[in-house]
Amino acid sequence: MGISILKYQIPILQLPISIFSKKYPKIELNIVETNTSNLEKYLYNGELDVVIDNFDFDTEVYHQQFYSKDNIILAVPKSFESNNIAQKYQIPYEDILNGNYLNNNVKTVPLELFKDDFFLFLKEGNDTRKRSEKICSRENISPNILLELDQQITAYNLTCFGMGISFVSDLLIKNVEENKNINFYKLESIDSGREISFFYKKYRYLKKSTKEFLKIADEYSKSNSI
Repeated sequence: MGISILKYQIPILQLPISIFSKKYPKIELNIVETNTSNLEKYLYNGELDVVIDNFDFDTEVYHQQFYSKDNIILAVPKSFESNNIAQKYQIPYEDILNGNYLNNNVKTVPLELFKDDFFLFLKEGNDTRKRSEKICSRENISPNILLELDQQITAYNLTCFGMGISFVSDLLIKNVEENKNINFYKLESIDSGREISFFYKKYRYLKKSTKEFLKIADEYSKSNSI
């Protein structure tokens, strides 16, 4: 018996997955990786038992189980000269880990400071892409997009190598090692704040193993306030 879930950056699910696998070693956990635009189609057709995403699915059709809050921040290669004029807006890595950067006294960075830099965007259909475009549009910025990528972790890794600026989840930053080659900046909250939830189809039989995985994930979320 298997469980199929969307792979939304495995780091945020690695502990619930580990707990489940140790408790039920004979149950195979199938992790499917795709973009937001394919999720509802796969879930509706029964190709996936449950997905985890930050997109708002129709709750008339799907059950929703909250997992975590999530915020998009700006990751900029330290080699970019624009960091010099944006220095007062930089947020320490430690403040991302403990969430202190979300305090109201922490200033958001004006994106116009990076208008001449290269950006790394996710491909069309991804929620992070949609929110990134809205943030840029609200600040009257037309980003110079160098690459369009499938996965947020890929964009982040390329930012680490100095290729361009990326919009990344603070949950991702919390679950990877600190990289000294990047500066982080807080973004306006209208489109940068979101929730990550599990979704599964109503009126469809849910396997016992799937129910158990959701229970483990829920207990982990509540006990760790992730």
